[in-house]
Amino acid sequence: ITFTSVISGLRSTKDSTATRNFDQKRLLIIEISSQILALIATLAAAAALHSVWALVIGTWVGAIFGTVLSHAFMRGHSNRLRWDRDAIREIVSYGKWIFASSAVGVFALSADRLVLGVLLDSTTLGQYFIAALLVGAVQGVFNKVYASVAMPILSEVARLTPSRLGAVFQQVRLPSDLALFFTAGLLSASGSAIVRILYDDRYNNAGAILEILAVSLIWLRFDVSQQLYLSLGISKNVALINFVRFISVFSSMLIGYTFFNIEGALWGFALHQFSTAVLVYRFNAKLGISNLSSEFWILTVFPVGYIFGEMISRLLAR
Repeated sequence: ITFTSVISGLRSTKDSTATRNFDQKRLLIIEISSQILALIATLAAAAALHSVWALVIGTWVGAIFGTVLSHAFMRGHSNRLRWDRDAIREIVSYGKWIFASSAVGVFALSADRLVLGVLLDSTTLGQYFIAALLVGAVQGVFNKVYASVAMPILSEVARLTPSRLGAVFQQVRLPSDLALFFTAGLLSASGSAIVRILYDDRYNNAGAILEILAVSLIWLRFDVSQQLYLSLGISKNVALINFVRFISVFSSMLIGYTFFNIEGALWGFALHQFSTAVLVYRFNAKLGISNLSSEFWILTVFPVGYIFGEMISRLLAR
């Protein structure tokens, strides 16, 4: 299945141009049609082969179809092979930090499973995965918005009107910050109630885990800053952030476990990005786009979400 990365690597750069120009309609058509075709291919292969290879075939078909459509259906300049030394130098200069960041980032993102896989029994680990899946669903929505909306906006402003970058950066952050703090507070109070609705009594402990992991959502807001650094070509900042996160996630979880057992490890994971937040503030201050007053008042949204979560829990308990 990982071979789909090679297939996707052949997609047209028209995709990136469309994202930059907010032409989401054709991208959405390609994505949906590729997923539908992949599902049909998977079902057909499963009926014919009765093998797990049906999943592989379906994934390949969807990836190939999406790649072909990116060249044939998207608007823009057609791609062709060409060797450009200046372009290679620019890509290497910019991309070396992206490569380093990605390598470290993969381990940082998987740190919770690596550590907890050793510390937890299989039953508790399964409950953790349920909680992580629910939090991950929220993260996926915001990551999509940041990549397809925030980065193109910030790139456009940085390129055309850099003097407005600070103001636009705060405007872009505000809606997602409000939503993240509210959602974090909501899930911190109602996680157990939500899990009781979605799963049977065997998975009740996943609710308590969800209420801890929900706090980690407040750090997701700093991904907007990383999108800004990439749009400005400062990929080194992103690499440094991921490196600090790599160190802090392991150390926080292990220290938390040493003093407070499993619950301490979970809280260590939920709070480990405090160190990266400090680094982001420093980078933003150098760019002149920090606004400490907004950073403090936005904290009040968390208890508002928590109150709503408590209300939901009590209503569901009746």
